[in-house]
Amino acid sequence: MRHIAEHVFPDKEPKLKTLLFSNPVFHKGINVTCRNGYKWADAMGELVDVRDTDGTTDYGMAHVLGVMTCKLNKIPEGVLALEHDPSCRTTEGIITEMKRVYGADLKDDAGTTVLFFEFESES
Repeated sequence: MRHIAEHVFPDKEPKLKTLLFSNPVFHKGINVTCRNGYKWADAMGELVDVRDTDGTTDYGMAHVLGVMTCKLNKIPEGVLALEHDPSCRTTEGIITEMKRVYGADLKDDAGTTVLFFEFESES
């Protein structure tokens, strides 16, 4: 998939984003990851580099197939069922993990970006 920047700035290479994971457990097919805030809200269609949080282990490239923004405590159960991390497949589980990653003061209704992604090797 071509990135829109290739059309606007054809002589510039689009910057590759890196998606970091503290618990890099993935399943075949479409995975979901939830991120605090809206930094990733514009990632639809992008190819991203998937790594662990210290950046040393490269898990491969993934295509962002979909993006959803909502409040953390309003992520639909059907979406959470695709969460890459088994401990995050319930509302209680995703809130607990997000507070561990982003800090205990994270509000249950914090703005959240949900990414649907698939590894390039599986596309």
